[in-house]
Amino acid sequence: MKADQEQRYSSDSERRSEKKAGTIRTLKDAGCNDALIRRFLFLQEDGEPSECLCLLFGHRRRLLEMIHEDQKRIDILDYLIYTIRKEEKGGRKR
Repeated sequence: MKADQEQRYSSDSERRSEKKAGTIRTLKDAGCNDALIRRFLFLQEDGEPSECLCLLFGHRRRLLEMIHEDQKRIDILDYLIYTIRKEEKGGRKR
């Protein structure tokens, strides 16, 4: 009976370890830094899902802000391209 319990504990421990590794991989893929990952894992282990969500929503908000900043840069480049092409077409007609 003791061997079964040890095997079950080992399997549970391995599953938790695999789940933790998967969570870390997912957070890294989402662009989370090491400090955010450590904080998330601590809160998750401490049973604080609402705090985990708070961290994730905060990171999501920062990523979205970066996208908006990059979109503004793209818009500026597009306008510059447009004006150059417009001038180029106007210059050819002369």
